[in-house]
Amino acid sequence: MAGITHIEIKESVEELEALVRQQKNARLKERVQALYLIKAQQLNVCAIAKTLGRHRGTVQRWLAAYRNRGIEAVVEFGTSPGRTRIIPNWAVSSLKKQLEQPEGGFQRYTQIQH
Repeated sequence: MAGITHIEIKESVEELEALVRQQKNARLKERVQALYLIKAQQLNVCAIAKTLGRHRGTVQRWLAAYRNRGIEAVVEFGTSPGRTRIIPNWAVSSLKKQLEQPEGGFQRYTQIQH
């Protein structure tokens, strides 16, 4: 049957409740709540997604991370490295040095561009 969750959650209901209260980040709290809803209320993925206001694919991704790496995967907050800078580091440091000089400075914006 589609939407049935076949996952064994090792943590107890009490441990999951404590983890939910500990989370300061809303996104991480939702992930722990998903585990709690499975353990305490035996909800399926679609019901959890509807309860949390997320897509069922998102909830399935959280559960896959839990299956692979355990509770640590659920409560860790990953950050994106972001886009690489367009202005090279050497150019930034050169501009900073020139701006720090009392009489150096720039008269026009075009001077900075060059």
